[in-house]
Amino acid sequence: MLGMDPIWSMASNEIAFVNGIKMKFAVIMGVVHMCLGITMKGVNAIYFKSKLDFWFEFVPQIVKFLLI
Repeated sequence: MLGMDPIWSMASNEIAFVNGIKMKFAVIMGVVHMCLGITMKGVNAIYFKSKLDFWFEFVPQIVKFLLI
């Protein structure tokens, strides 16, 4: 796994450590995926010249997402 020390394969608590790393990686990937989706919604609103979608969908979503 990316960024994991190989010595953990010999530790007695390897499974708990690896599961923790996987869960953290899944959360990071979920946040990146959500951010990309919101950004694409904003890009689509700009491309299709939809000011209503941009101001009342994209802006509140990105503000809420960044505040959380």
